[in-house]
Amino acid sequence: MSYKRTENRGRPSEKPAVVIKKFTREYDDSIWHYDLDKTDKGPYLVEFTDPTYDKLEKLYDKLERLNKPKYHENGRKKRTTKTDKVKMETTKRAYWR
Repeated sequence: MSYKRTENRGRPSEKPAVVIKKFTREYDDSIWHYDLDKTDKGPYLVEFTDPTYDKLEKLYDKLERLNKPKYHENGRKKRTTKTDKVKMETTKRAYWR
């Protein structure tokens, strides 16, 4: 025999529960800002604390992507054109600067 419980046991709380709507979480390399009034899906702003390494990582990824050979659909390797070589050289100079 089952029945619905209509009352809560124990003494009721006198203070209402306080919900924090705005808060931040700090990690090693970033700060995440949350505001539950704006969105409840996730942070509305993420700040990176050291942007110089982000730029270097992007340049390194671009250099690796340019150095990686490209292939046709049939499996043959595409030629490296003069513009690709110029892009690789400028990216390499920017990375080491």
